[in-house]
Amino acid sequence: MGKYKSVDVIIQSLNLIIEYDGGHTHRGKLEMGREKSRLIKENGYRLIRVRDNGLARLQIEGVHEYLYERKTNKMVGEMIKEVLLMIEEKCK
Repeated sequence: MGKYKSVDVIIQSLNLIIEYDGGHTHRGKLEMGREKSRLIKENGYRLIRVRDNGLARLQIEGVHEYLYERKTNKMVGEMIKEVLLMIEEKCK
């Protein structure tokens, strides 16, 4: 996929990619996130993006986004449950 050499999670059997955008690492990189999302979609994958701690939505048609406010590490379990529900819903 061009200059992007990796993705965070790929589930080949569902043709699904999950990208986790940490608030600290991805702050100020909105256009980069949009470009990578477009490339993933152009390559035929479904995409879920988890946007952490105050990151804005990418607002790309067909990309499922989950805005995640992590106040403690205990909340990671809740985020994972939500993402699993998204996967179940998208892949029915």
